[in-house]
Amino acid sequence: MKTLRHNNTDPKFNLALEEYLLKHKSLNDDLFYVWRNRPSIIIGRNQNAFDEVHLKRLRRQGIPLIRRVSGGGTVYHDLGNINFTFISHHPKEHLSNYEYFIDKIIQSLSKLGVQATFKPKTHIYVNNYKISGNAQSFHKGRVIHHGTLLFDTNLNALNHLLKTPQHKTKAIKSNPAETK
Repeated sequence: MKTLRHNNTDPKFNLALEEYLLKHKSLNDDLFYVWRNRPSIIIGRNQNAFDEVHLKRLRRQGIPLIRRVSGGGTVYHDLGNINFTFISHHPKEHLSNYEYFIDKIIQSLSKLGVQATFKPKTHIYVNNYKISGNAQSFHKGRVIHHGTLLFDTNLNALNHLLKTPQHKTKAIKSNPAETK
């Protein structure tokens, strides 16, 4: 597995790179990509931004709203949030197998002294707190699995910008975690 890490914190560039690596780059090996973004809201491909995000607040603060290639919940990114991506050539083995990828993150956290656990279907918890949400997408024989790690995220901004969906809609709703 190859590892890619860079210091670009532009969320539009990072999400475009991630999609390019999935859809257009010919990779001989699986890829693990670690990255961070400036403040931004990243929304899953099946979500309704009007139900998930305080759009007026977002506009007032000049924070971009970007739709990603995968499903999953709406997330807040900032420089205290670590993002990770796996791109694998073996989707039949890993098709919707979130635990396969999440276990690698949990093992790494354990080596750092963080006792994290997998919580089906797509989450990592430390004690009773969700620290990671994950999503997947598939394209021409490859799977992309990506997630977030709340490391030193501005939880006030997260809670101020994201909202709990209230309307009846066909869009898939996020699964928000409790924050202090």
